[in-house]
Amino acid sequence: MYLVYATKPLLGKVCFPHMRSDDGSSMERIKGYLEQYISIDTWTYVINDIEVTRYVILSSAFLALVIGFAWMVIMKMCVSFLTWLAIGLVYVSLTGLVYVVYDLGVARQKEIDAMPADVTKPYNYEMYISYGCAVFMIIMYIALCCYYKKIRIAIKIMETSADFVTEVCTVMAVPPVTMLFELVWIFIWTFLAIYVYSVGEIKQAAANDGELYPPVWGTVVWTDNQRYMMYTFIFGYFWIDAFIEATNTFIIASSACIWYFSPRDPDNINDKIVTGAVSRSVGRTFCYHIGTLAMGSFILAVVRVMQLIMKYFEEQAKKAGELSKLM
Repeated sequence: MYLVYATKPLLGKVCFPHMRSDDGSSMERIKGYLEQYISIDTWTYVINDIEVTRYVILSSAFLALVIGFAWMVIMKMCVSFLTWLAIGLVYVSLTGLVYVVYDLGVARQKEIDAMPADVTKPYNYEMYISYGCAVFMIIMYIALCCYYKKIRIAIKIMETSADFVTEVCTVMAVPPVTMLFELVWIFIWTFLAIYVYSVGEIKQAAANDGELYPPVWGTVVWTDNQRYMMYTFIFGYFWIDAFIEATNTFIIASSACIWYFSPRDPDNINDKIVTGAVSRSVGRTFCYHIGTLAMGSFILAVVRVMQLIMKYFEEQAKKAGELSKLM
């Protein structure tokens, strides 16, 4: 016997079940088969939530950019004040803690001294804790004195970073554009993966134990060369993905270098004369450094694939361990 169900072709290569088929039992079997690999209900909820909140998501993304830029302006204006204020609050709080704990220790000591002489007197733990807090406070003050110059250097670095972002505002558009390229690459790779996956011989899968009918999906049987081709295609996804990330990082770094070595504005010594830092960085990326980025992203892709392989082995080991416990 064969299970007949309506299908729809996708890209002229793969047939997917038509979810508007009149045979409800067929759809239930299809759903049950897919549930072995993905949670259909969970993904349905996720997609529906994204559709319902799409305007909120877009508004939040825009608001995040605005708040981020406003924070950079604030950092540019008073990063030194905010940093020392935060450090000062930490040390004032620590000093107050020592005082409060010591005061509790003194009160506890008075209670202990008021006890009769023939009674075993307990330890004054509050006083010991206050001594420990005092030692820690002294160490913190010494660390502040030792790292004072480094803290000032860190403040200058934050001021310089804020100056860069506020004077080269277009650099804030680089990560969102990179994300769009990532999404486009995922779509293109998925589109091509359907063709690469279906290069083998398509056969009907055998029925599982205890089942009357075979699965509604067919099975693609690959030769060794076709299997290696699929593995190479999967590695290509990680390579291009790492290349896009590397390009994003390089463009931002190059824009920072162009801004840093640009001359000062004679009319305003606090600002610099910078023109087209991001566009020049894009040109520099693809004209002079594309090979370096490709090589670096290749190494990163190899590391990520190895991580996935190790993660797969780890999951298999966990399953084997759980199976041995059950047996």
